[in-house]
Amino acid sequence: MKKSIRLRAHVFTPALSVLSLAVATSLNAQPIDVGAVTVSATRVEFSEKDAPYAVEVHSRSDISESGAVTLFEYLSKFTSLQVASAYGDTNAPFLNMRGYGLENGHQNMVISVNGKRLNSIDMATPILGNISLQDIERIEITKGTGATLYGDGAMAGTVQIITKPLDGARAQVYAGNKGANGWGTQVGMSKEGVQLSAAADGRDFAGNVDKNSKGFRDSNNASNWQLNGGWSNSSNVQLQAFANHSEIDSRYNNSMSEAQWKSNPYVNKGLSHQQYQIDSWGTSAQIGLSSDLTLGLSHQDQTKRSDYLSAADYPLIYDYRSQNSEATLSGKLTSWKWITGVQTSDGIRTNSDGQMQKNNHAVFAQLHKSWEHLTWMLGGRDETVRYKSSMATNGSLEKDHHLPQWETGLNFSQSESISWFGTFAKTYQAPDVDRFFSPIYDLSWNVVGQSFNSFIVPAQAQTLTFGFNHQTAENKFKLALFRSNLHNEIYYDSVNSNNTNLDKTHKEGIELQDVWSLNRQISLRANYAYTVAKIDDASSTNPTYSGKELPGVSKNMLLWGVRWQPSAKHSLNLSQTWRSKAYALNDFTNSAVQRQPSYRSTDMSYQYAVSKDTQIFAAVNNLLNDNNALVVRTNAFYAVDFSRTWRVGLKTAF
Repeated sequence: MKKSIRLRAHVFTPALSVLSLAVATSLNAQPIDVGAVTVSATRVEFSEKDAPYAVEVHSRSDISESGAVTLFEYLSKFTSLQVASAYGDTNAPFLNMRGYGLENGHQNMVISVNGKRLNSIDMATPILGNISLQDIERIEITKGTGATLYGDGAMAGTVQIITKPLDGARAQVYAGNKGANGWGTQVGMSKEGVQLSAAADGRDFAGNVDKNSKGFRDSNNASNWQLNGGWSNSSNVQLQAFANHSEIDSRYNNSMSEAQWKSNPYVNKGLSHQQYQIDSWGTSAQIGLSSDLTLGLSHQDQTKRSDYLSAADYPLIYDYRSQNSEATLSGKLTSWKWITGVQTSDGIRTNSDGQMQKNNHAVFAQLHKSWEHLTWMLGGRDETVRYKSSMATNGSLEKDHHLPQWETGLNFSQSESISWFGTFAKTYQAPDVDRFFSPIYDLSWNVVGQSFNSFIVPAQAQTLTFGFNHQTAENKFKLALFRSNLHNEIYYDSVNSNNTNLDKTHKEGIELQDVWSLNRQISLRANYAYTVAKIDDASSTNPTYSGKELPGVSKNMLLWGVRWQPSAKHSLNLSQTWRSKAYALNDFTNSAVQRQPSYRSTDMSYQYAVSKDTQIFAAVNNLLNDNNALVVRTNAFYAVDFSRTWRVGLKTAF
């Protein structure tokens, strides 16, 4: 233990020395403007301060300056989201916001790219490994809102990723320890209303753990390409189309005992193997019918194959097809802005046992009104969810759910720098198709089959958020208080081995966000969240859960960072992500001695500007070599983020 403490102090001392030197040499420099930001999560643009909802924005410059090279890395280390590799898989990670838990959090928020939902119709976590970080123009995270435009599943909020075709060219290449390497390139042109662009990227990681008998480690490989085209004219007509293809191949380690995790997280306990092949295409049109009236049309189509082989050599092969269409009519009249439309989202999953379908059809309308100091939002959505099951073991089954949803928000601008806001939303989460089946495990807890569970009802949430914004040229501070009351929250009962509902639960907490420019050389940022997630009543399923905390939810999360730019050519980022302990994912009685340990990762990145368009960068993740884990149950520890990694690279634009 003493050796470990000395090592941490030795490693961290240079970082503290650099930070102390930065502060000492920069106190007299002038601060830089943290920048006014425009948000568009509700498809109506507001200044960030005047938005009638809680929102967190990450711009292209934030992403570029972070030193991150994957979307997983950026979301986990630079946003308020709780992001963790799913049992070691970083391509399709766990995501959590506002206390819904690591295991189920991704089902209670909507993740989208340019309006296309990434959420699957089953329990599979959203695939982020096929989204190039270089392509992203902006990320908007909304909390406690999103019911009108996204509906089913937007109980905690939304994560909206916006990409932008490039006019020009840029490229990036990097290499690091443990066989890490990656590359990416983009080219594009815009001329006389025509836009064309192409992008491709790839990455490899050889793995952390020891090789197995076949010579495999917990490796990670991905390759992606995308084509975009667009056309616009002076008559307010815009047409766009895209196509992309992705291939992902991941191996990740099985669970181990607590003692093994503490003594040697590198031991190979058997590897699960996950492969994805994804093909997508889409088209959209914006047609200006008049100066104040616009028609929007879009369609997106995706096919996906998931080929999974468990550590016990049990295969699961699924073929997916999803089709999403939307037609909207939007307009404005003086200070009134509105949008209305219809959406369809049809998903099919097929395997050797048969076919499952989940089809969402909705109509929605949203209204915005602005006065001199007030901004008001009101929206409603009527959504129908239909399930169809044609499985060899259970025959044909059908079920429908009706989801009426609405939300409203108000922002009062007290001054140029201060505003107050409040939001209320009534939202639903319809069960995914896996919730109607219970897994069958072998003696080693590997899934070897499934049986029909029963149809269960949707979860319902009523969420109230109050917030405060204070924004100046040097500082951007946000505070939000929230409370969500839920009925029928969906969960897997490991005691009775079935998917079911909790009668009543609630989430409440405090969220703080601050970006502070001390001067032109030093800026600080911090994200803190205190979250309580409680089971109020579980009498209809398991009364012993009543009054307990929801497992997998850390009460405290802190992410802080310092950026030092001593000159135009040099910049250094130091950051740390910390989450407090939580109950193991299956510990609904809060009685297990072994708990989810606290999480900590300290990271550093450096960039040197060779010229205006070319930079050399370097990064070290998990600088202090902290040993982290995801805990499912007693002696089921999945080692994650337990090893120090580094990389160096070059990026250029021309």
